Amino acid sequence: MRRGRIPTAALSLTACVAVGACEGDGPALPQRLALDSVFNALDTDADGVLTAADFVEEGRTHRINGEELNAAAARDWYFEQCDADEDGQITRQEFYRCLS
Repeated sequence: MRRGRIPTAALSLTACVAVGACEGDGPALPQRLALDSVFNALDTDADGVLTAADFVEEGRTHRINGEELNAAAARDWYFEQCDADEDGQITRQEFYRCLS
């Protein structure tokens, strides 16, 4: 190993720890980063969970499984598929489990 270079394995471990996406902890890092991007875009109030209020933006459409859905239909789909404990909130972990 050349001096000053960090081994790829060390970078991968550092990255997975930084975003909490190590093996056995949900989806793999690239998929986790993509899901984070979608979750963050949906979480309009940035409170760390998805609620019905995050889907009220009029005129916004969502593409799910190749189909365009309005905000209300997207909300219904996400909550039906992802709100595992049916508490009216979709946590990041529920979102990962649902879509990975």
